Amino acid sequence: MTGRPGVPPPAEPARDVPPRGDPAPAPDRPAPDVVANSVSVLSLHGEGPPLLLIALCALSLGLLQLLLHIVESPVNPDEVEYFRATRWIADGLVPYRDFWEHHPPLHWYLLAWIAPFTREASFESFVAMRLAQLPLLLSTLAVFFGLLRAAGIRLAAGVLAAALLLASTNRSLVEIRLDASANLLLLLGILFVERVRRESSSRVVPRGPAARRTVAFLAGVSLALAGLSSQRAAPMALAVLVFAAFDLDTGRPRVSRDGLLAGAGALSTGLAAAALLAASGALGAAWEQGVRLNALYERLDLPRQGPTALELAGRLLERPAAIAMLLLAAAGVFVATRGGRPLLGFAARLGAMAVLAAGLLAAIRSPFPYQFQFLLWLLAALSALALDRLIGIGPRAATATSLAVLALSLVSLSLQRTRTNWDVRTETVSHQDHVLRSVDRLTPDGAVVLEGCGFAVNRLPAGEEWFLPSLVRDLADAGSLARLTPAELVRRRPALVIADSRLVAYVLRDPPLSWWVARHFLPLERFLWIPAPNGVLPPAGSATWTILRDGAYRVVERPPAEGDPWRMTPFAFPFQRPRSATSFRQSLSKAAPFRFGDVRFTVEGTERTPDPKGLVRLRAGETLVAENLSGVSVELLVVPALVPALFESPYPLAWIEPGLEF
Repeated sequence: MTGRPGVPPPAEPARDVPPRGDPAPAPDRPAPDVVANSVSVLSLHGEGPPLLLIALCALSLGLLQLLLHIVESPVNPDEVEYFRATRWIADGLVPYRDFWEHHPPLHWYLLAWIAPFTREASFESFVAMRLAQLPLLLSTLAVFFGLLRAAGIRLAAGVLAAALLLASTNRSLVEIRLDASANLLLLLGILFVERVRRESSSRVVPRGPAARRTVAFLAGVSLALAGLSSQRAAPMALAVLVFAAFDLDTGRPRVSRDGLLAGAGALSTGLAAAALLAASGALGAAWEQGVRLNALYERLDLPRQGPTALELAGRLLERPAAIAMLLLAAAGVFVATRGGRPLLGFAARLGAMAVLAAGLLAAIRSPFPYQFQFLLWLLAALSALALDRLIGIGPRAATATSLAVLALSLVSLSLQRTRTNWDVRTETVSHQDHVLRSVDRLTPDGAVVLEGCGFAVNRLPAGEEWFLPSLVRDLADAGSLARLTPAELVRRRPALVIADSRLVAYVLRDPPLSWWVARHFLPLERFLWIPAPNGVLPPAGSATWTILRDGAYRVVERPPAEGDPWRMTPFAFPFQRPRSATSFRQSLSKAAPFRFGDVRFTVEGTERTPDPKGLVRLRAGETLVAENLSGVSVELLVVPALVPALFESPYPLAWIEPGLEF
């Protein structure tokens, strides 16, 4: 014992107290190792290129491409579903209870503020909702940079990694999709968890325990909200919570109190959502539509539809920026193994989540390109580790790295522009706008429309499942969902049919339904079919129809035409490739006049003869019977009187549904 008697010896200085003469770090500043990795983002070692400026130029190219996609890209069928769901929620409808859905609803609530500005049925309304979603993407970028910053990665490296991400995938990022909010909330939850982990292991704690616990609780809230945005985010959110609950950075796994707080935040959010659903009377329907039916669909013993996840990954890797990001992500994991334990733990957690995301994609029955988004965010974060190491070598390496990413961004933009068939893309957009507007023009307010994608955004759907993805079609085949029936359609009286690919696939699996639709509607255009009883009457044969709409009808009788594309394969007709707008056009003004006595008509059991112009007035709900008395086959068309022609093809190059792409 040293010193004066009765006076305790001075305590040894703590290891985290800096030597005399060196100022201690401020409580609100990161530890010295973070600062060392965060400085010199504009220039390296006091000189060199404006690194961040070059990185921002590369990022700007990706953002420019996104903006172009917002205004140029045709509407995807999934976007139509989310567009209508958002507007219904803005009108006060409750999902599951008031309209059928099998997706979580949070994203639509986030976009509901824009719905009043999208009442016009037009392509521009979809553009407006895409633009309203853009702040979510920009917020995701900000959270991405914050996550990398928390790991001690230079801002310039994060910007370069984000530029590679945007150069790898473009269109799906700006489509109206649940992933926009799910990705944001997942990354925000990871950011909160990483901040809590860093503060709990740091010897210099910038915030008090109460603030850290609040952040931990909010991490769980954010992760639960991600699951309420997209069911595909739920397994990823659960994985983050598991990583948060067990602290592996110390070398000996132990339960983390902060991780348990995150779990409490997630559980509280889930219970609150369940309580809201129960209070609105939608909890049971939400479980049935959003959970049980999705689980049944994944377990169906049916062949996969469309390309596999591996085939989609191959398409993604056709893009040079995607290849570069994947290689850099692998290099980032290697770099982390040579760094300190916190960096290695960060990379290990991101890598494990990336493997889980890839495994989930491989397990999905029907994977699609947009489902790769969160995996790509994780790969971009891992690639930032390698980019940070390259930048840290020196000014020349930093210049070469930033210019290489800029070049890849330019190549991506160039390939996107040169590989696009602009005639087809432009016509598809025009065609979709035409269909959206034509539905309102051809049908009255409150009319019912039979379709599979939801393009009749201002009209009522013909069935409970108002859009018909593969889930509905396959579950209907399996008997888990009731099919639409002719009797139900007679009761609902559709005023129009939009013959999109989903509806065609649905009705072709049910011959009585397909026969009824083809006999009660005729194509005004390839994809727009109007109520018009029709068919070929054999000699001494008859046919019966139910009139679906009030009005005057023109009766057209003519010999059956050989090779008629409508009579041979009516549901293939929309997907023909006409050479011109009039390739299949049939003028009704030039049709053969009605020959009295050839066909006898009865309406509700009473004979009714058309007038000398072949016109007859019919009312919705009446039963029309036509009996052939001519002795030869007769093709009979009963068409609304004001329709001058059928089988138009105003947009011969394009269908109304574009292909899915990254």
